[in-house]
Amino acid sequence: MRLKLRKAQARAGDIVLLFADESEALTHPYLARVWAKRGADLRVPAPGQAKKVAMMGGACLRLRQA
Repeated sequence: MRLKLRKAQARAGDIVLLFADESEALTHPYLARVWAKRGADLRVPAPGQAKKVAMMGGACLRLRQA
């Protein structure tokens, strides 16, 4: 109900309504499931250091811009 009101206000130009989202990505993702003998080393060699990268994006409803 509240979102409908905000969208109507944004279309009328009364407010600027922005939608935003964030996410993370790992440069070396983990191994979720693998076939291996019990006790086997499940590491995969990968170059560089493992890092976490944060991302954020937004969009304006009225202007239809990202």
